[in-house]
Formats: sequence, C-alpha cells, structure tokens
Amino acid sequence: MSLCLSDQLVLTFGMTKFNPLYKSQSEHIYYKYLGDLNWNHIYKDGLLHDYYYPFVVATNDTYHLLSVQDDFTGVGNPNIYQQILYFEFSNGNWSQELFADHSNHTLASGRPRMVEQDDLFIDSSGTVHAIYKENTYPENRFFTDHIHFSKKKGGKQWTREKLNLPKEINWVRLFEVNGTIYFFANSWDKHYIARLDSQKLVQLPINDAIGAYPYVALTPTNINSEFTDIILLAADSETFKKETNINYYIRIPKAYLTNL
Repeated sequence: MSLCLSDQLVLTFGMTKFNPLYKSQSEHIYYKYLGDLNWNHIYKDGLLHDYYYPFVVATNDTYHLLSVQDDFTGVGNPNIYQQILYFEFSNGNWSQELFADHSNHTLASGRPRMVEQDDLFIDSSGTVHAIYKENTYPENRFFTDHIHFSKKKGGKQWTREKLNLPKEINWVRLFEVNGTIYFFANSWDKHYIARLDSQKLVQLPINDAIGAYPYVALTPTNINSEFTDIILLAADSETFKKETNINYYIRIPKAYLTNL
C-alpha cells in the first residue's frame, strides 16, 4: 500500500533472512519522484521477525510504515502474527516503535494470529494516525478490538484509545474531508461510515458485498472532488466461486458526510 502526500511513487515490503543479499529480516522502501527514470532503495536490516505487508505514507521529508509480524513456522503450521512495528525513515535515519506484542499473552500458545494492522493515515494538521486490531476475545478468535494511536507531527508521544466498535468489525479506514476525519468500517456483510470523533456508525445500503477488503481513495485535500471513493475487493476464497457480486466501487457524496 502507498499513500503519498508528495510527488512520489513508493513501494514497500518485508524480506526474510533467506535472501543472501541481507543479513536478516528487513524492511525495504523503493521510491522515485514523478519524472525520474530510476528507483531509489533504502532498507532497515537486522529485524528479529518477518514484518510484512507494510502500510506506508510518504510525506516530503519522512516515510512512515506500519508492519505486522508474519513469522513462517514450517509447512503445515500457522504463521505467527503477534507483533506490530511502526517505522519512520527521515533525514537518512531509521526509527521504530513496538505498537503491539502479544507473544506472552495467555492465548498466544493456541492462537498465533492475535494482531493485525488496520490503517496508517496522516491528516492535514500533520498528525499521524495508526490503527491496529487485536483478536483477544477468548470466546471467538474472529472478534476484534480496534486500537487507535495518534501523534502530532514532531511530537514524541502517542495518544491511545480503543475505538468503540462492534466486535464483528473487520477493517477500519480513515479519510478526511474539509478538516474532519471520518472512517469507513466493515464487517463480513455490513458497511458503515462515521466521524472519528463521535464513532457513531451509519450503515450504508450495500446488501450483497461480503468478505470484502476496503480501499479508500485518499486524495489530497486541495483536489476538488465532490465524492469519497471506496473500493471493496473480495478477500475470501468462497466469494471467488460466485460469478457476480464480488467487487464493488462506491461513491459517497462529501455533502452527505456533513450530516453525520
């Protein structure tokens, strides 16, 4: 994933120690400015786990990444998802912060997938927002609790809160319209929008999109558009067996959001 608030193309990924070019597990950024012919490459080496699937936001001076642990434990064994790391690369230096570590949780021995990153977003004030979800409900491994961190640009401390959402919500995606931050959220078969400050869910009239993974078009605030665009991509193997009703494109009028 790549959200660029500057004129760049950015590609990020994790790589395991099995690649002989690097000493151990690593996080990589390839970037180029519009009009450049060649890609630039920077990476963070020496990580203790495989941190894959990084969400990335590129600003003019910093690359922000949010990655989840995905340790391979052998053929036929489940991979381990128990840590989330936040990375920054700025002025030639890497920094990292551990957002979640459930490796010593009481459920960890029987439930390897306990955390997953949800979103990484920078609003117009420069505040970095990071959302991840925990799967720590003993009664159901699919129930999730969403954790929201935010940090003002230049600030060292994060604030933390739990989003007041139903346990069945799978994904949360932030977006901003006219200085107000909203989010899209969906469960297996229901889809919602809400203001971040109130978290009052309004269900969208979408009845047959199931098991979808959402993408929200986060256009810069200076682009004149009357809509917020959302894509729902089928993310479950069962939905691919259907001939229709797999992927959806949604347009929400920004004027409608002002009534939330």
